[in-house]
Amino acid sequence: MTADMLPDFLCIGAQKAGTTWLHHNLKDHPEVWLPPVKELHYFDYPHRTPLICKVAGSTRHHSRARAEVRQFLSVLTQPALRSWHRRFLFHPRDDRWYASLFAPAPEQISGEMTPGYATLSDSSVAHVHALFPDLKIILLLRNPIHRIWSAAAMHFSKRGYRSLDDVDVPRLLNYFRESGPRKRSDYLRTLDTWEAYFEPRQMFIGFFDQLEQAPGLLLKEICRFLAIDDAAVHTPEYVNEKLNARSYPQMPPGILEYLIRCYGDQIQQLHQRFSNEYTAAWLRSIKA
Repeated sequence: MTADMLPDFLCIGAQKAGTTWLHHNLKDHPEVWLPPVKELHYFDYPHRTPLICKVAGSTRHHSRARAEVRQFLSVLTQPALRSWHRRFLFHPRDDRWYASLFAPAPEQISGEMTPGYATLSDSSVAHVHALFPDLKIILLLRNPIHRIWSAAAMHFSKRGYRSLDDVDVPRLLNYFRESGPRKRSDYLRTLDTWEAYFEPRQMFIGFFDQLEQAPGLLLKEICRFLAIDDAAVHTPEYVNEKLNARSYPQMPPGILEYLIRCYGDQIQQLHQRFSNEYTAAWLRSIKA
């Protein structure tokens, strides 16, 4: 395995903070190669078993494996895609397998976007760094309270709820107390873990608020960070499109108060760290 077989950048999250938008807007850039599957989940699901062995089960990872089987069946008539999906599904998962999933042209950079990487442990980030120490990291941040509320809407919609209005408060509180949702909103932990291995010049921190207010400008900033052409000709017409957008009901007062208790201190620390208009708005939202 050689270094040039590995990706040049990872977008590590945060979940519900614009990673799908970024994937959608970079995938057609002539200087970027992205895998046919947006989220490879190699470092956050480090099992060696081929993905095809995971089709039976009830976890999110099993559901993802079944979706990949369906995608594989849909591309059987396309040799290049068929070959990639076969390797993704049927080969044992290790570092060599991961590297084999990237096939940029000589003039292209390659990358991967898996929001789950924001929650990696110290040892997992150390593994990433050992594999490709020159890697560039993209992290998009969203008000942690809004992020977890959005994640809750996605979580419960997959369980048959039409709206968060239909979910009772105790069930919502149980979800917010789970370690997974909490870790995905713990940006300080994510920053500390990744910055222990990667230098500031290797990290791009963007904000969901930028995506909402000036998506074209955010895309330009990311292109410059990746050292690819940021000319308007490479800005897709759909750059302003909101993907996976939902309408959310207002948080019940008890839920809002609970989430402020959970994330208020973090928001204040994030504002002290970044001191920009976006974190200032986050701070105002918990003091209103």
